[in-house]
Amino acid sequence: MCRIERVILLSIIMFSSCTACTSSNPTEHDGKALLQQKLDRIFRPPFSIVTFAKIKGQNNAQDGAQVYQMDFTAQVKYPGNEILCTFPFCPQLNGSDLRAVVDKANKSVAITGRLTFEKAQNGWVGLL
Repeated sequence: MCRIERVILLSIIMFSSCTACTSSNPTEHDGKALLQQKLDRIFRPPFSIVTFAKIKGQNNAQDGAQVYQMDFTAQVKYPGNEILCTFPFCPQLNGSDLRAVVDKANKSVAITGRLTFEKAQNGWVGLL
């Protein structure tokens, strides 16, 4: 094996081992997708998430599992005169994980809160 082939082979091995060792955290896109799943259980359609921003995130250990908690803000729009909830008064939006302020004039809901992901073998799983 010539020197160039050895350098290329070593580079490939080093790159493979480095990418296998890194563990990326959930992204803003992952957070928006998890919020969509949560809101699908809270609101009756139609509605849409028009903005989503990750404020901060942190890794923690919880009950022996590795978790990632993402604080966020989001803006939800709805076309009707009122946002329609699965349960009267949308009780899920006033808990410890989600808080909402409805702006009827703009047909929107400002949501802040914390999303939790748990580390699994194949990546992160959002907790509903």
